[in-house]
Amino acid sequence: MKTEILFKRLIILYILLFIAQLIIQAGTFFEPVNLDAAYEALSEIQEGTKYIYELMGISLGGSLLITLFLIILYFFNMYSLYKFKHYSRNLFIITLILFYINIVINYSTNLFVISPLSDYLIEIVIVYVEVSILILAYFSQIKKKFIKKG
Repeated sequence: MKTEILFKRLIILYILLFIAQLIIQAGTFFEPVNLDAAYEALSEIQEGTKYIYELMGISLGGSLLITLFLIILYFFNMYSLYKFKHYSRNLFIITLILFYINIVINYSTNLFVISPLSDYLIEIVIVYVEVSILILAYFSQIKKKFIKKG
């Protein structure tokens, strides 16, 4: 019973961390314009540096739609994990793989991205929580709750 409570609290913590990361990353869109950064971005465009999704032939709108679909899939998956649905463990792994592929696709071909330390710390904590959820779902007593009944 204590493992089930721990598992559900980890899922809630994971959702809160995910929302915090989304808010932090969305906040970077509304920062004041830095003329040096704008000049650097223009010079990168002239040098041919592109985003990976552009090299794959996907537009910015297509990339945003894929990301929106993954966010909806993420919240559906968290609900199904919380309710111990039989398909949720495998869907969680698939969702994680798709999210990490989406992150790689949305990076620039210039791989040297400077982010604030808080972004890295939140990402590290998120990875630890993801691993904890996977370990509990596959290697603890609650793995029996994910077996299809009937």
